[in-house]
Amino acid sequence: MSYALLIIGMISFGTGFGVAYKIDSATISGLHQAIQASNDQAASTLVSSQDRVAQAQEAAKDANTNLELSHAQSIATINTYHDALKSKRLYDSGRKNSACTVPTNTSTGIAASSTEPAELSAGLTDFLLAQSLAADQVAVYAQSCWSFVNRNCGIVNEY
Repeated sequence: MSYALLIIGMISFGTGFGVAYKIDSATISGLHQAIQASNDQAASTLVSSQDRVAQAQEAAKDANTNLELSHAQSIATINTYHDALKSKRLYDSGRKNSACTVPTNTSTGIAASSTEPAELSAGLTDFLLAQSLAADQVAVYAQSCWSFVNRNCGIVNEY
C-alpha cells in the first residue's frame, strides 16, 4: 500500500507540475507577444520620428540657404549704392544764413550770407561714406540675425 500511496503522490506531483508548466508557458508566451507588439510599435514610432527629423533638417537647410542668399543680395545692393556714392561730393546743408556780410574793404568780395552749401573735404566725404557703409552692413547683418532667430534657428517644433 505504501507503494500505491507513493505512486499516487508522484502522479499528483507530476500532474501539478505539468499544469504549472502549461500555465507558466502560456504566461511567458503572452508576455513575449506583448513585448513583440511593443517593439513593433516603438520601431514604427522611431521610423516616423526619423522621417520628421530628416524633413526638418532639409527645411532648415533650405531656410539657411535662402537666408544666406538674401544676406548676400543685401550686401551686394549696399555695395552698389556705396560705389555709386563714391563719385559724389557731399555738401554741408546745415549752414544757416546769418545775414551778415563781409566788410566791403576786403578784396574777396564774398558775402558771408551766401546761401550755397559748402562742399565737404574729400577726406571727410570718404570718412562719412565709409561710416555709412559700415552702418548699412551692420544693419543688414542684424536683420539677418533677427530673421534667423525668429525662424527658430531652423528648428521646427512639432510634437
